[in-house]
Amino acid sequence: MDKVIIEVHFDKTCGAEAPPSHELSHIGDLYKLNVLFDKDAAKMTVTAQATAGVTLPLVCRLWIPLQSDLSAAVISDKDLTVENLEGNIINLVSQNGNCYLKSLKSRSVNVQCSTGNIVSRSTVLGNVVFHAGKSGSITADKLQGSSVICETELGAVAVKSLYADTAVMRTTGGSIHLGQCHGQILLQGGQANVKIDSLEGDIDAGLLTGNVDVHLSRHSNSNIDIKNGKKS
Repeated sequence: MDKVIIEVHFDKTCGAEAPPSHELSHIGDLYKLNVLFDKDAAKMTVTAQATAGVTLPLVCRLWIPLQSDLSAAVISDKDLTVENLEGNIINLVSQNGNCYLKSLKSRSVNVQCSTGNIVSRSTVLGNVVFHAGKSGSITADKLQGSSVICETELGAVAVKSLYADTAVMRTTGGSIHLGQCHGQILLQGGQANVKIDSLEGDIDAGLLTGNVDVHLSRHSNSNIDIKNGKKS
């Protein structure tokens, strides 16, 4: 596919009653959709904004070529979902909603959620930076890349499978649970409990308060420093 398809629908998952069909036929009058295309740079900019006073819940879907760079931002409490995409750069920002990812491959994947959760299904391949603010959490099936960074403030970090040359897991007050891990892991936390099911590589962990439970299979130089807690 070498074209972009933009669809706007009523959000059936919001719990609100759907308006009559004749009103839905005028759904285009309820939002402002702007599309700008820079042919020389092969760059398209799409913005969608609800008309002032409109409360009808809408879903905006963009179908873009499989191999595309993407920068997307949602400035509201709505969710952002990106699936089945390959590109050099993928940048996603959500103000108050969640970010849902599935099957992404990119040189750089950067996802920032101010208050919501980051949920990654299947595999995200590339240099990854996930940041979830406030009580937002990070949940991922598989992350693979040269560098992987997951940061939260009060939310939990849970990654089932992690393959990285260097991985940084950082939280102020959430828990960290990692499954099968390969590579060097740096853990930093304020008040945090950490569990790693299996690590083939080294770990450097520093916590103010909390417990660390890690199973090391192959390592050469590991360090765990806890001011107030225990390690096993």
